[in-house]
This record gives sequence, structure tokens and C-alpha cells, in this order.
Amino acid sequence: MPLVNRLPGTSDKNSAEIEYLRSIEEPVQGLLASYDYSSIQTPVIEYTDLFLRKSGGELASRLYSFQDPGGKYVSLRPEFTSSCIRYFIENQQDLEVPLRIQYAGPVFRYNPGTGYTESYQIGAELIGIDSPDSDAEILSLALEGASYFNGGDIECKVGHIGILGQILSSIGISQRGQNFLIGNLHHLTGSAEGEDTLLDQARSVGLIAQEGKMDDSINPIKDMEKSKALSLLSDLFKDSLTDPLGNRSSEDILDRFLSNYSRTDEYDSFVAGIAILNDILKSNGEYKGTIERLKELMVINDIDSSLLNPITEIIEHLQRRTPEAKVTLDLGLVRGIAYYTGMVFEIYDQSESNSSGAICGGGRYDGLVKALGGNNDVPALGFAYSLAGINR
Repeated sequence: MPLVNRLPGTSDKNSAEIEYLRSIEEPVQGLLASYDYSSIQTPVIEYTDLFLRKSGGELASRLYSFQDPGGKYVSLRPEFTSSCIRYFIENQQDLEVPLRIQYAGPVFRYNPGTGYTESYQIGAELIGIDSPDSDAEILSLALEGASYFNGGDIECKVGHIGILGQILSSIGISQRGQNFLIGNLHHLTGSAEGEDTLLDQARSVGLIAQEGKMDDSINPIKDMEKSKALSLLSDLFKDSLTDPLGNRSSEDILDRFLSNYSRTDEYDSFVAGIAILNDILKSNGEYKGTIERLKELMVINDIDSSLLNPITEIIEHLQRRTPEAKVTLDLGLVRGIAYYTGMVFEIYDQSESNSSGAICGGGRYDGLVKALGGNNDVPALGFAYSLAGINR
């Protein structure tokens, strides 16, 4: 009979490789414990809806999902944050806030080609604090823990999705338009072709119309009676809306979707938003020089430069905690998961022995608790190291 091979993107580990992973995991967990991050374990399988609520299309397309024998739609976890927030919501009455937790275990994402399907993550979440110093705490811990990875030359890139949103809002772009532009920054390469691609996509989903004139055929539910529109959406998404989490029913989700979808942005504002994002993408590098260039850019575009204060305050607190920390400011860094709302960052090992990309990533996600069924918005942030591509 033919051999049944292991799945592409997964790996078997021998004793030496297991010991190497332990040599990273144990000191990182010890570091986190020294800052009062207690360990939890969450299931490797969860309801699919947990990961679809706020993760975005990029992650949703890589889920290992299936219908279990009982008819429920479930998925192997692709990351830990959503599970940690679900844990917080379900046990909130017994937990003290701020809550500091850490975790370790396998995660699964479909990666066609040469990517890793199975990875191992070590991470931490800080729930219940919204302050520049809490952002700096997470960033400082992530940098300190990264020293256990090969001892290589570490580079840290820091961005802030909240600042991008406020800049776009200041020139009149709706929340839906902000989400679209920030989620599609990869199309902006400084070329007219990239800008045209974004504009074409925005028209196709009813965000804008050429020269600001809305074509009703682009957005057929815009002027539809609300009850009929909700009925249509319910039929379209009936297979996607599984049992709701917490207090958000499927009706609540569809009502919010309809409210957002019915809004359109002015064409000129949208073009202006693309232009300033292009300029922002060109302004990245060493923190001090970059923040000055960004302030000049804001003045030129008649935008309040105080919108940059959140990132300057975070870096100031980081420098007090970790004076030797070196960071690159890159407001074009948005990561691939849609629940981030504030600071985001990635850490890279620049040593020649490791060219597998970011070894750590994280950020702030203040809207996730309510999105997953919590009664209120609760500030939260965290990070995770990925041990998939770490070389020995």
C-alpha cells in the first residue's frame, strides 16, 4: 500500500529539536511569569464564529474549518488571542482586572506552497488597561523575550492603526472607508496602477462612485427598505452565522453590517486619503527622524499633528522601561488580522541564520471583547512569538 505522508507544512520533531524549543519556551515563560502573567490553556478547536467575528478575510481564508458530527461549524485555532478573549468573557466574574495571561501551544493556518501549516506560539495578553505605559509594557516584554531567539540582531517595527484611522477620519472618510483603505495598504506601492486598483475595488463594493456620483446598481441595498434588506442579508449569510457568542445576536450583526454598507464616501476625499497614505508609506525608518517627517507631512496636509501623540507617548514610555530599545516607526505596518485598533508591532531576527520573517507580532485590539459577545468594550493588547520558522 502507498505510504501516507505527513501533511505539507507540518513537521515531526526529534528529541534535539524538542529540547531546542524548550530552551526558548521555558525562559520566555519564566520572564512572563516574573511580570505576573499567569498561564492558561485553551482548546485547540473552537467554534468557527469565534475566529470570523473580527479576524478579517485574510485569516478567514486560511482556517482549517469543518462541520462536526453534531452539525456545528468548528475550526482549529489559527491564533490564541480570540480564544483568550473568549476565556475572559466566560470567566470575567471570577477574574481580576487588569488580567495578565500567557499561553503556549500549536496553531494551524493553511499555507499553500512552502508555508508552515502548523506553528507553535508563545504569547501573552494584557486585558483591562488602556494607557501608553501598558503598550510599552507589552512591547518591552516582547523585545526582552526575543533575546532568547538565537541571540540575533533584533529589529522592531512599530505602527499604529488608530492613528491611520484618525488621519483618514479627519479628511472625511467613513469608518467603512477607513477599514477598506487600511486593509488594502499593500496595493499602494507609489504607482498609479496601485491607486487605480484601490479605486476600482472601492467602486465595486459601493464605497465610492466616479466623480462622486453613486451608481445605484453598485449598491443595490442602499435605498432598499430596511426590513427587506435585512431579510436579503439573512438569506445570503444564513450558512455563515453560527450560534452567536454572548449578547450579539445574528440580527445585531446584520443590522450593523447594513448600517455600514449603506454609507458611501466622497470620491475626492477617498482620492485624498489614498494620496496621504502613499506619503505615509514613504515615511518610515528610525523613530526620531520619521516622527519629524510625519509631523511635517501633517502640517502640509492641514491635519492636526497631535494625532501622532499616541505613538510618541508609547515610545517615550518604552524608552523609560527599556532605554536600549531600538525601534523603527512604520505607520504602514497593519499586520494581517482585522481586530487591531491601536499600536501594532513586529520583531525580526536579522541574523543570517534566520530569514523566516517576523518572529513576533502583536498590538492593541480594544474592540475585540465586545465583538465576541462581551457587555462592554474592554481595552486589551498582546503579542505572540511564532516558532514555526525558527532555525536552530
